[in-house]
Amino acid sequence: GVQREAPMSSVRWVRPPADDASQRSWFSPNERNQMVVLRLAGGRFLRFRFTTKDQASYFGTCMRILVKSGQGSGGDSSPSSPLRTGSKLSR
Repeated sequence: GVQREAPMSSVRWVRPPADDASQRSWFSPNERNQMVVLRLAGGRFLRFRFTTKDQASYFGTCMRILVKSGQGSGGDSSPSSPLRTGSKLSR
């Protein structure tokens, strides 16, 4: 698997599955409710696909809260608050 880190301060917005109708162009209709998109600084983005709509909604809501709390505290980009994605391979 691949693992990446990005500071929470680099997240510009989080779009859970049912956020708005404009997402129809990003996802196929059968997977739209299972996706969450995080837009990062510099025009980059992360797209997470979950098994169920409930998992995607829960993750999206939690990420919005974390991002918003980071913005309220001045957007701390310290190494202690990275966004980690991917998975590690077990050896």
